Amino acid sequence: LDHLSFGSCWVGCSRTLFVKVHNTSPVKAEWDFKKPMGSNRDEAKFLIEPRAGVLAPGERCVVAVEYVPTDGMAHSLKLPLKVAQSSKTRTLTLDGSGVVTKLLFDPPVLDLGPILPYDPKGALADVQITNASSRPVEVY
Repeated sequence: LDHLSFGSCWVGCSRTLFVKVHNTSPVKAEWDFKKPMGSNRDEAKFLIEPRAGVLAPGERCVVAVEYVPTDGMAHSLKLPLKVAQSSKTRTLTLDGSGVVTKLLFDPPVLDLGPILPYDPKGALADVQITNASSRPVEVY
């Protein structure tokens, strides 16, 4: 598996996918995800645990990759997976898109005017909130 696609993920949420690293050689294998290839501006959006390890012959390790978008943009990262004493380097490509909740308020600004402290009448006004997202939103 060389590619993990996280699809669309809401900002404020995360999605975790798993990769299994397997040592098929007859000797122990020390592996490590190196610094990203190309731009590393999206590196903080993808959390990898564990990032390195040593596997005995035939041993497997599950690596968790968590995508945590902080904005409504597309993100991608190319991570080289290096095994010590091996000339081959595998590349794991990660991508996902952040989706932002969009609420519309009508009126966009509400002016209640001056209100005296402890005034029993208080102030009332109507506001209409429209959810322009494809996800339910709780307002309280």
